[in-house]
Amino acid sequence: MHLLLAQKGSIADADEAIDLGQEPADIVFISAADTELSCISGALSAMPDAPTVRAVNMMVLNHPLSVDVYCEKTIAGSRLVVVRCLGGEAYWPYGLEKLHATCLANDVSLVVLPGDDKPDASLDRFNTIDIADRLRFWSYLNHGGAENARYFLSAAQSFLGDCADEAPEAAPLLKAGLWWPGSALPSLETVSADWQADAPVVAITFYRALLQAGNTQPVEALIDSLAEQGVNALPLFVSSLKEAVSQETIRTVFGKTHPSVVINLTGFAVSSPDGDRVPTVLEEGGAVVLQAVLASGSQESWSESDQGL
Repeated sequence: MHLLLAQKGSIADADEAIDLGQEPADIVFISAADTELSCISGALSAMPDAPTVRAVNMMVLNHPLSVDVYCEKTIAGSRLVVVRCLGGEAYWPYGLEKLHATCLANDVSLVVLPGDDKPDASLDRFNTIDIADRLRFWSYLNHGGAENARYFLSAAQSFLGDCADEAPEAAPLLKAGLWWPGSALPSLETVSADWQADAPVVAITFYRALLQAGNTQPVEALIDSLAEQGVNALPLFVSSLKEAVSQETIRTVFGKTHPSVVINLTGFAVSSPDGDRVPTVLEEGGAVVLQAVLASGSQESWSESDQGL
């Protein structure tokens, strides 16, 4: 059978067998979520003594021969393999069986975790490490975000014996709250510390999922751009504009800051086919709401991640 060498930025057909060309590494991370791969990549670049990591989207390993080649060339010589499998064993049966056999034969530690926060007993038998370590890794990935991605990599280094320091526990991510670059759980005082006196306040609302994926660069760019225009930025993340905690968080913060404009980076429905338009919580204080379209960039994240880090 013809075997294609994967090219950066390309997506192979499910009927084509490909060779990703990745060399073995300390850690191999496999996930079907582009945002998760991107977050791990970003955390890796921020670590001074980073382990070697190969990250791959599970979708490019659909063909059995692709799995065979990847296991032979990459998995067999690596040290720790972590798989996030959304959909359980039935989603990727051959891949899980082959990974498990390869890891056992080559003394490679294998961690197979659900792709979300729901336990999946069908995956338990593929794991070769104890449950305490598995739950620790799972906790970092479930909470998500750049900080937890760094903790995940540090915990992996500690597990492999490459780091004497124990990684902190996972940092919980609230359903909604204020956000500021480089600050964990910032207060309103933190956000407003560098505000210009008497300048207008413009709120930026965006999805919590951006924090989980570590994809906050567009928000940071907006903050900088507004500052250059003499405007104070007020960034908030939300789970959904229809979710109760998110709504109350917005009401509380807006009640203290009175933004004149809201740049909204979320999508929302404000009407029904048989009813009148229903205003969102963003409009309750009289602010002008500007709806922006934020591209996910997932394809770019995939093309960078699937070739290895």
